[in-house]
Amino acid sequence: MKELVAYLLLSPQASANTPLVFQEAVDIVAITGGKFESTRWSGGHDPVSVKLAKDILQFALRGFGMARPIENLSAFLTL
Repeated sequence: MKELVAYLLLSPQASANTPLVFQEAVDIVAITGGKFESTRWSGGHDPVSVKLAKDILQFALRGFGMARPIENLSAFLTL
């Protein structure tokens, strides 16, 4: 958790862009009937924003007690 908070504070621009990463992921899931298809991913986000989004998602999953993410989340985490 400390590392995630530190990264968010040290990378304000990437932190501000993480909602856009999540928005694209949600848009893909919405138009594909509930599946995340990495082939539809634009690749237009900077790598730090994508890494932060994945770290935030993994942190949330641990907080919810999910040891293994569902298939769609796994597809996003492999970007």
